[in-house]
Amino acid sequence: GTDIFGFPSSPALITITATPLAVKLVRFVGSITEEGIALTWRTSQEANADKFEVMRSSNAIDFVTIGSVIAKGNSNSVSNYTLMDLNPLEGNNYYRLKSIDLDGSFEMSNSINIKFKQETKVSVYPNPVQGSLVVDGIQGKVESIEIIDAKGNAQSIVGSQENTRLNININNNTAAGNYIIRIKT
Repeated sequence: GTDIFGFPSSPALITITATPLAVKLVRFVGSITEEGIALTWRTSQEANADKFEVMRSSNAIDFVTIGSVIAKGNSNSVSNYTLMDLNPLEGNNYYRLKSIDLDGSFEMSNSINIKFKQETKVSVYPNPVQGSLVVDGIQGKVESIEIIDAKGNAQSIVGSQENTRLNININNNTAAGNYIIRIKT
């Protein structure tokens, strides 16, 4: 006889062979450092593992390999790995790990996202100020400039911007002392 789908109703023997994972990935994380983004991962077991490739994307779709690390190969103990991304992208950095076996087969990890904001290095000179002040390293168009005295009194001032340099004229009536310059871009 046949079942409702037209298949023979006699019992059938189905054999499923499970191939153990070549690498058991325990953890894959990233953290921002002074040098860039440190990507670290941990495995609890490796069998015939060749290497790990770290891949990066700005949109979580189009990944490119940014580096690789040689795997331990065969191990039943915990192994820790690190790769530094010395040139992270501004904004979203999606990373995934590609575990490659000696036979060329591979597995992909889930992706992680690290948001990176480039630090802006700003130089202010001369100090002490005599008539005008220069601020180098301004990112974006300056919207306003304020000078704030030690008592917290703020006064708007005018400056002229050329690319990343800002020239600020300080009023000759400004008393000697310590001031904070607040620049909004």
